[in-house]
Amino acid sequence: MPAGTGVEKPENESARNKSTAELNMNKKDDISGTSYYDLFLNSLRIGKATIEVEKEGDDFMLKVAARARSNLSKLYSYKGKVAMSANPIQPTQAVVEEQAGSKHKITLIEFPEPDRVTAVQIETRRGKKPKRTEKEFSSESFVLDPFSTVFLLRSLNWAAGTTEVFDIFTGNKQYELQLFCRGETALEVEGTVRDVWEIVLQTRSLEEPRKKKMSGYVVYLSRDSRRDILKVTGKAKIGRIVASMRNSERDEG
Repeated sequence: MPAGTGVEKPENESARNKSTAELNMNKKDDISGTSYYDLFLNSLRIGKATIEVEKEGDDFMLKVAARARSNLSKLYSYKGKVAMSANPIQPTQAVVEEQAGSKHKITLIEFPEPDRVTAVQIETRRGKKPKRTEKEFSSESFVLDPFSTVFLLRSLNWAAGTTEVFDIFTGNKQYELQLFCRGETALEVEGTVRDVWEIVLQTRSLEEPRKKKMSGYVVYLSRDSRRDILKVTGKAKIGRIVASMRNSERDEG
């Protein structure tokens, strides 16, 4: 895959918008539909994932699901959804459900204000009493969950050098997330070459010292009206992770 032609990533970029209403959004494209992905770890296919965007009047529902291959399905599965408005982007409620072996965790996230998030998490494990945890966070700008962040990434008007910084709440912790467009390139998908933006992701912890997370993750976003996330690459402790889009279905009407 050819390297993108763009600009050098800014260091310690801290510029923030107070609200998603201040962002440069593309309001013309309809990104509703379902995308299907294969998940790889060190070139070994380990599972599948889907991203589904449903339009409900002026609002949207975004759903994400991932599961390991059948021989690994008892090890891990993940699904979540968020109800949100799109103009401006504002999540109202999100649900995250994870299964890891015998441990099951469900988290209900609510957004009473654009800069405030509350969460209730219930964790159960076979043979043990359920554990309930309540959390609340606030932000100096706006705060999103991972699912509405996917919607935001697909809806922004990108250009080489564009940088957006805001807080993201994962259901467990809150981080500062930086999205940086380092340029454009081309990506071959199912025999078709498509022009893409390269969006670099990086998170930092909010506690001192500010530790970087997810450094080096790249989202390849199609530059056409579909705004498809064609590929995601990154390096974790367990190895190189790749999510590659297999196909997509566009909602009609």
